[in-house]
Amino acid sequence: MNKEIGRRWICFHNHRKISGDGRSMPFITLNLSYKMNNILAKIIPLIVLGLFALMIFYISTRLRIHFNLPSKSIVTISVATILAAAVVSIFWAVKSTSNFIGALSVAGGYILVFSFYLLVFLLLTQLLQSIVKLPILTSGWIAVGLAFTPTIIGAVQASYFEVRELTLRMPKLQNKLDVMVISDVHLGHHRGKDYLEKIVGEANKRNPDIILLAGDLMDAEVALFSEILRPLLDFKAPAYYVSGNHEKAIDEQKAIKLIAENGVRILNNKVADTLGIQLVGLDYMNPDENTFDLHPSDNKQTIKEVLSQMNWEKHKPIILMQHSPVGIKYAKDAGVDLVVAGHTHAGQVFPFTYLARLIYDFNKGLHKSGNTTIFVSQGAGTFVSRMRLGTQNEINLLRLVPER
Repeated sequence: MNKEIGRRWICFHNHRKISGDGRSMPFITLNLSYKMNNILAKIIPLIVLGLFALMIFYISTRLRIHFNLPSKSIVTISVATILAAAVVSIFWAVKSTSNFIGALSVAGGYILVFSFYLLVFLLLTQLLQSIVKLPILTSGWIAVGLAFTPTIIGAVQASYFEVRELTLRMPKLQNKLDVMVISDVHLGHHRGKDYLEKIVGEANKRNPDIILLAGDLMDAEVALFSEILRPLLDFKAPAYYVSGNHEKAIDEQKAIKLIAENGVRILNNKVADTLGIQLVGLDYMNPDENTFDLHPSDNKQTIKEVLSQMNWEKHKPIILMQHSPVGIKYAKDAGVDLVVAGHTHAGQVFPFTYLARLIYDFNKGLHKSGNTTIFVSQGAGTFVSRMRLGTQNEINLLRLVPER
């Protein structure tokens, strides 16, 4: 239980800019035409497929050399079959309620990450061979052993979550307000009802005034049962939810119905006047008509459009809850004081943590853009692979205090 509670990380933030333009990390902005977005949506999977094929070719070639395997074609076919099966099981599990398929998908996630690290260490040992003349078999076993190490550590890291606390000073706030942020639990084959019970229990121990569920509560049809979500009824504070991209990938309407039946208020494109704040919730949608997103929504509305049409009392603090930390400029223009989001997982597994920094302007933690503060949670769960390396499962308690 101590690991689940984790360390309590407390910091103070006085509404200062992280950098001159309000950004703390480099960001690639792709503001493109609708036609170009469609082209990119087709090209990127082809690039990924090409890199996947190169990985298969290189790993199978090096394994054959290191371990003196006789047949190149058999080794290549074997590696390709294992990796392809891992990918298929992950996608298959989204729409499956079978525990067996779920177990295959979890194993498939471990295999994919192990294969990536094996690729890295095979490359490094090949470079090492040009400097230090190790026996070819020994260097092969070194690569395999080194690939297992981060895989095992990552699996252990993903088995628990931490509770992290931050204190934020907020203008217009009259009384202190404790906000529990829970994002990206990913109930499904990676974790189920027992994990949700632990999250609810740890949230209740902090006595928050309000609980925000910022999307991706579930990611597979196996979680679309009221019994799985029953722990939500045990929240001691009012709870609000907005949809994420994974609910849309399974059955969003059924997910919303079940979540509402278990005591959580749905706040998709709505405003709640509560506890001295204006709480705004957005459905999962694209930021605007032109910006390219790796996880595009089929929602015809956009953040730009919806925020421009919303009415709220601007003399009260405005907290915006949305799943993905995109379209922040529209929140800033609308006078939002605090944006709460998740979605990024902070890259989840090293070295993809660095890729996430390039993709997302606001990747994790606290940021500032103009007068708008942005908080991005790393999320309470995992997707694709039940692993965390260089990141941590977390739920977040934001202690909001008046700025005086």
